[in-house]
Amino acid sequence: MVREASRQVSEAPVQTIWVFGDQLNRRIGALAGARPEHTMILMIESESMLSGRPFHRQRLHLVLTAMRRFADSLRKAGFAVDYRRAATLSAGLTAHRDRHGLGRVTVTEPNSAAVDRLVRRLDVEIVPSNQFLLHRHDFGRWAEGRTRMRLEDFYRHQRGRSFLRDRWLPSQSYFVNQLLFETGPESG
Repeated sequence: MVREASRQVSEAPVQTIWVFGDQLNRRIGALAGARPEHTMILMIESESMLSGRPFHRQRLHLVLTAMRRFADSLRKAGFAVDYRRAATLSAGLTAHRDRHGLGRVTVTEPNSAAVDRLVRRLDVEIVPSNQFLLHRHDFGRWAEGRTRMRLEDFYRHQRGRSFLRDRWLPSQSYFVNQLLFETGPESG
């Protein structure tokens, strides 16, 4: 069941954060500093996105289920969530703006090139993504002017960056768990 804007608030939200299906984490991009009393979350199941490419049915089920559960967890955290189905992402955004009248929409930089192009055409504020250890612009600066592109050179560059030198060893799995899931040996 899809629910729309399921929370009554004494102070109306002043911004919308638009969350995509591959950004379901409260610690990244636009969601990182979001406060429930000032923020409405927009999540859109786009028919064109779901039918535009030949996804495996189980993958679609996984993504949609994850989106719906993330929306529920945001509601439990006190956020107003507008979870909607629409023919396209832009139609969903238009319907959201028509219904809620919130002018400012913020989105974490999309991972998909097609969605990135779409978002840049719409009137939304784009926050850089911090989902990866190296942003694509940083990689572009590293790659600029190189005559060869070898993974070994890139790995050496990454290992040389201070945050990896200090935190990567001795336990890589511990680092990844801390970064992504806030778990480690002390949390069981």
